[in-house]
Order: sequence, then structure tokens, then C-alpha cells
Amino acid sequence: MKRVLLDTNILLDIAFKREQFCENSSDVLRKIKSKNLKLNGFISATTIKDIYYLIAKGENKRIAYNFLKDILNILDITSVDKAIIFDALNSKIKDFEDAIQESSALLNDIDIIITRNEKDFKNSRLEVLNPKDFLKIYSK
Repeated sequence: MKRVLLDTNILLDIAFKREQFCENSSDVLRKIKSKNLKLNGFISATTIKDIYYLIAKGENKRIAYNFLKDILNILDITSVDKAIIFDALNSKIKDFEDAIQESSALLNDIDIIITRNEKDFKNSRLEVLNPKDFLKIYSK
């Protein structure tokens, strides 16, 4: 069974219905939810606070809570602890937030990171795919 970590931008595409990206991001989430592809979906613990903050700021707290509850019925959470932060501090990934995502994925036995910003994970130690490429490969 493949274990995939969804980057924060994937969920924000869905939450804010970002026209250019929402369809592919939503399809990824549907594939995980369906269990037909034998995928386990994850988000990092830090993603939860980011999503809550951005939705509550742009919409309202109730919408943020409901979105998170819906997402957490589909996705599991990878931990973020001291070892992950130290690993991220030593990462070759320049953006610290992305380094935390990658370290959390790596140390929680994730196989693939799905993100729209592949260039941000250029030095990742894991496979990194955008939603469109992920769907091409794993929808067969």
C-alpha cells in the first residue's frame, strides 16, 4: 500500500476552490478516499494549523472546523517532533516549512509527497509528484 503525504497547497486548492488546481487536487483526495488504489493519505501535523488559520482568516472558524473534520475522516496525520525539526534544520530543502513536511514524511515512512510546488522539493529524499502526474501514474 502506497503512503502519500499531501502538501498544504493541495488542500488549500480544494478549500478555496482554486479554479486552475481544484479539480486535480480533489481527484487525488477522491482516489485516497475510495481505497481502490490502495493508498493511505496523510498530512503533517503542521499542515492542520496552517489550513485552519488560512480558512478561518479567509472565511470563518466554522467553515475551517468543518473542512478539517472532513479531511481528517480521509487522511491520517504524520507527527512532527524534535527529531523531525532537527532533520528539517539539516535538510537541503531551502524553505523550512517544506523541509518540515519532507522530514515528517520521511520519518513517518511516506512514499510520495504530492504538491503543486515540485520545485520547492527539488532536493527531497522522497518521490515528489504534482497532482496531475500522480493521477496519470496511479490511476492505471
